Amino acid sequence: MSPSSGMPERLFGRKRSFNGSCLVSSSVLWDNVWAFFNMGVVLRTPLDIPELRAQIRQFVSIADAVACSQVCKDWTDDFTSVVWHTIDFGLHETFRALDPQVVTRNGHRIRIIRRLQNALDISALQNDSICNLVLLSIHTMKSRTLIQAQCNRIIHRNLATLRALDCILPGSIAEHTQSFPVEGLAPRSATSSVTIASHLTTLTLSVYHISRTRFSEILKASPALQSLTFVGQLYPQEGESRAAFYQHPGVTYFASSVEGIFPPSWEDVCGSASDDPFTLLAHFPKLKTWSTWTRLDHAPEPIKREIARSCPEICAFHTRIWGDLMVELLSRALSQLTEICLASSNISLKTASAILTHRETLTSIKNFSKPFAIYTTDPQQDTSESITIPDRRQSTIINMIPQSCARLKTIHLVDEELDMDEVERTTWVCQNLETLFIRIRYLDTKKKVDDALWLWASARRGQTDIGRLDKLSASQLDDECAAADSHESRSSIEVRVARHLLQFEKLSVVWLGTKVYSA
Repeated sequence: MSPSSGMPERLFGRKRSFNGSCLVSSSVLWDNVWAFFNMGVVLRTPLDIPELRAQIRQFVSIADAVACSQVCKDWTDDFTSVVWHTIDFGLHETFRALDPQVVTRNGHRIRIIRRLQNALDISALQNDSICNLVLLSIHTMKSRTLIQAQCNRIIHRNLATLRALDCILPGSIAEHTQSFPVEGLAPRSATSSVTIASHLTTLTLSVYHISRTRFSEILKASPALQSLTFVGQLYPQEGESRAAFYQHPGVTYFASSVEGIFPPSWEDVCGSASDDPFTLLAHFPKLKTWSTWTRLDHAPEPIKREIARSCPEICAFHTRIWGDLMVELLSRALSQLTEICLASSNISLKTASAILTHRETLTSIKNFSKPFAIYTTDPQQDTSESITIPDRRQSTIINMIPQSCARLKTIHLVDEELDMDEVERTTWVCQNLETLFIRIRYLDTKKKVDDALWLWASARRGQTDIGRLDKLSASQLDDECAAADSHESRSSIEVRVARHLLQFEKLSVVWLGTKVYSA
């Protein structure tokens, strides 16, 4: 136990790497030194400057923060906040056993609570000093009224600071226990009927069944809400009308399954456009980004009508849907999209054609995959067996997108591969391209990727003449790139890639199979 922080050293977190470039600049440092000198304060070391300690504490591990907090009172104030900043009950099980007085002294320093799972975890947070949370994650499978009331009190106590709430609730919640999280977000004062405003901007709600009335109350209780992820389904109520719905004016991002938005029962009763029952989309008239997924087939026409009626301002579509439904949504239900994000899979010709219906407005094409190091450091070793190398026809399909979309700024397709022969036969019209994440055929080792990026960066700085390099032999090119291995005795794929990248003056972030490079 740290005597000054009160936090058991078993609560150590993952060590953060230190980057000296993130420290305050030397000019700021000496300005502070001079200010202390004028005040008659003698600095024994640079670490006596509070601003410098504030920068350093962002990169220390929990263990180091505990040690630093014991140096002196000033250091205690600076580094104890690191120890208490985040409590993850999946890692910090000993938090439940802490002396309540220790929590009372330090609870105001807690900003993030993750994986709040059971009654013991929830009881440990009933201390009134825990009142400055910005993120709260509640993953409880218990529907008891007492537990929900305790969670509501935690939310209520942190309304002034809470910005993100993640709730995974029991599989089915009875109507009489559905006060959570509404009573926490919009509690009534004991002496006044005035609702205390919530500042929540991001909400994730996972519940099997919830009534439309309760869903509307949650939206109404969150006036600052901008982003909502909903996993579950509404159950119908007799006599409900559109006038009873709450349409949130601030939600611009909504994620839910197709079944959650358009349940099978909804499709069964759909008739003409005027007879369609209202879906979840009806709550978000200002929706900009719609993220959805499904494993079932759905008729596209009713979905198209509901999008046009309820949220015609959608301009970004994130989907894990494949097949005819996705093609229909892209080509017929949605118009003038600026951003499209697809599931991690090869893009078909039908999908590419549907994407190109938005060629006049599209600025970003992505998939959900994150960039990772595909290629090894050994040029003789084969690439990862988990990577499927697309054929030339697939490269032609992908190349259609930058060839046709003049407004494109972001290409983030880490599962796709381009063939430079195909690329060089065409012209990319996206001259404002800023971000490129894609693989290149034959650029298949870490060394080749690094050489291509080095040539591109060097030529942008005016230090390398790509035209001259294109005439060098393989061994000369190796010397130019300061590489240890020889290239193929043919026109260098690295030079060809670098020359292509140089066409885009605004290009600043590139991934070609290893690490992300920022110019």
